[in-house]
Amino acid sequence: MGHDRTDAEAGSGGRRIAEMPNLGPAMERWLGEVGIRSEVDLIAIGAVDAFRRLRFAFGRRVTLNALYGMAAALERRPWTDLSLDEKRRLAAAAGVDVSPCRPAGKK
Repeated sequence: MGHDRTDAEAGSGGRRIAEMPNLGPAMERWLGEVGIRSEVDLIAIGAVDAFRRLRFAFGRRVTLNALYGMAAALERRPWTDLSLDEKRRLAAAAGVDVSPCRPAGKK
C-alpha cells in the first residue's frame, strides 16, 4: 500500500527532496528547516541560494558536497559527474574559497 501525500505534505508541489538524485532524508530535513520542502521549491531558489541558507542555519556542517549534490540533482545527474571547473564555479558563486591548500608541515 503506497503513501498518498497531500499538497501540504509535499511542500509546494513536485517531488520530495529525498526522492531527488544525490539527496536523501538528511538533506530533506535540513532543507525543510530553511523552508525548502520540495523539488519545486529547490528549483525556484536554486542550489547556490539553498546552500547559503543551509550554511547560515547549520554552519560548516554543511559542506560543498551539499551544494554539488543539489546542483547536480537539479540537472538530474550524479554529483560525481560535475567537473572540477563546475565545482569551482559553484563554490565561487556561493562565496566559498576553494583555493588549494598545502598539507600541514609542507612548505
